[in-house]
Amino acid sequence: MVSIGAVALLRSRMPPEVEPRAVHPAPARVDRSTPAAAAESFLDAWRKRDHATAEALSAGEARAEVEARREREPAESTPEAELRGRVWNALAADRLAYAVEETTERSPTEVTLRGVASGIFMNARYERRIEFDLTRTDAGWTVTAMRLGDVLSDTPDFLELPGESGR
Repeated sequence: MVSIGAVALLRSRMPPEVEPRAVHPAPARVDRSTPAAAAESFLDAWRKRDHATAEALSAGEARAEVEARREREPAESTPEAELRGRVWNALAADRLAYAVEETTERSPTEVTLRGVASGIFMNARYERRIEFDLTRTDAGWTVTAMRLGDVLSDTPDFLELPGESGR
């Protein structure tokens, strides 16, 4: 009986159980001061499915891709869609760093960057080659195209698509 009383006393002093909450990634941080910063900002918004920010950071082909992606995504009205959204938010919570390996200046206001995005994805190291075309505008650097390249790190088997080993 003393044991039951001790457990009841300890239990009453414990904080109430916390209901699971949805994970929301931090808003995409926007920096248009350099081509590399704008590319990383666009990538962060793209990854977090922050369409408004990705559209603000893009023009041309890149903006068309953002708009098409927004149209393809289902409304968050079904339980499956809500679950998919929560899972993706958890996976995309961390920002990837973009390391430029090569810059090609096409004109004084247009550049192409080739580099590697890296960070943590599902508690494992993630690296992927990405190429960006950017144009300098009055607002700063704007992404006009993004080309996703090879994934350089191991990916969990369930993320691999048929015919795309390691991507």
